[in-house]
Amino acid sequence: MFVGPRATHYAQALQHSTGFSWAGLLFGGYWLLYRKMYAQFFLLLAVLFFLGMIGAIIGLPWPVLLLVSLLPHVVYGCVGSHLYTRFVQDKVSAYQRSPKYSPQVFAESGGTSWSQPILWLFIQLITVWMLTTPFLRY
Repeated sequence: MFVGPRATHYAQALQHSTGFSWAGLLFGGYWLLYRKMYAQFFLLLAVLFFLGMIGAIIGLPWPVLLLVSLLPHVVYGCVGSHLYTRFVQDKVSAYQRSPKYSPQVFAESGGTSWSQPILWLFIQLITVWMLTTPFLRY
């Protein structure tokens, strides 16, 4: 109910505790937003911001910074299915302990969402456009 149509896949991932998430590898933070794992997404942003700042302060070349920014993708590829099943288990057990709203609302709060990853992509594109376009023309 909470996971959506791919519930059997994540139930199998929970039983085997191993599995590779291609979506986690390829999309990283976008995958977190798609799966409505907002706390993990903002933690990822904070870690990447911190690592980027430290790298810029000590003068790492941009290829090294690029490799550092790709590390979370590899991590989410390796442990993404397990991370999501833990997320679902926590949400479901919290709801079962104290159901604050109807089962229909609970089901809608889970699953997936295309709007957040698309919005984040739009924000990133606008930010890059603003930073690469001279401000004096406006």
